[in-house]
Amino acid sequence: MKENQRRKKITPCNGTGPARRFSMVELLTVIAILMIVAGMSTVAVAPLMRGRNLRNGSRALQTVLRQARSYAASSRQDTSVRFEYGDEAGLMEVISGGERVLEPRYLPMGIEFDEESLTELGSNGGPLITFTPTGALKDGSANVQINNGGSITITVVGSSGLVRVGDVVEEDQ
Repeated sequence: MKENQRRKKITPCNGTGPARRFSMVELLTVIAILMIVAGMSTVAVAPLMRGRNLRNGSRALQTVLRQARSYAASSRQDTSVRFEYGDEAGLMEVISGGERVLEPRYLPMGIEFDEESLTELGSNGGPLITFTPTGALKDGSANVQINNGGSITITVVGSSGLVRVGDVVEEDQ
């Protein structure tokens, strides 16, 4: 009789039976499964993040080119965008009349200019894209490529000065 009374003194979790606890092995198994799933999702998301960074870099470059084109048209003088790919990697400056006219901008961290595409724009003061007062490019059309495990090419159409952004091209690994 006393034994039955002792069993009744055990407080049940939900009122239907004795309290059940998880063993340490069960808890560690669940934690291990969660860690494996988290590791697999990190591997799957990494290429998406790289593509997003490239798109952000292309937007920054596109914005600078459009601002330079607008400045050239509004000030009625040639305006250039100068690119740096050495110590100041990713720097873009808008220059008119030999002076910087807008705040310099940088590409996002980890995004770099493709040096080969910039050497084709070579000039005495570094790689330049120059807009005329009409908004057109001074020297035909221009392509700038940015890289980060993939690449995007930004094209400036010569006669109109329009800026076009290509698709992300993933590098083969």
